[in-house]
Amino acid sequence: MKAVIQHVPGKRHMTMAGLLEAFPDAQVINCDGRPMTTFYRCLLAAGETASLMFEDDVTLCRGFKEKVSAVVEDNPGRLITFFSLRTMGVEGLTELPGSSYLMNQCYYLPPGMAAGIAEYLKTWPRIKEHPTGFDLVIRDYLVHTKTKYLLHEPSLVQHDMVRSELGKRATRRQSPTFRYDQ
Repeated sequence: MKAVIQHVPGKRHMTMAGLLEAFPDAQVINCDGRPMTTFYRCLLAAGETASLMFEDDVTLCRGFKEKVSAVVEDNPGRLITFFSLRTMGVEGLTELPGSSYLMNQCYYLPPGMAAGIAEYLKTWPRIKEHPTGFDLVIRDYLVHTKTKYLLHEPSLVQHDMVRSELGKRATRRQSPTFRYDQ
């Protein structure tokens, strides 16, 4: 499984160090000032390969790789997100409709899905309305393809409390279910 990190150069150096320690062979895609183009380049980097996708402002739980590998091994053909703003419903995996997809901090794309999303993004009708809406692209793709996804709870990553580099967004977008030592 390939790891792809969407990175804002010069920022997030502490969490990037943790991500690169866990995934030394990760492909890092640096933001070029055009966020949606950078997201598209991340999708192209993943291509047809099963990929674990990260934004650069996350902290991994202890044992992250082992936990993710076990979940993916049992669900290799499903999109799985490992971050949630929800208060925990059921511990483990919950299947949800594509219309509820939210937050791109860390998610698994099965083989071929990144290429499908990249192709969909080329004609995504809401790009002017949401120029940094990466999660909305995925949500709309899932709805368009009538695909459900899996949400893992508790969250296996935490979104760091830092100012967004993508514009006016709240800094308090942390998962209530994340536990470092889970």
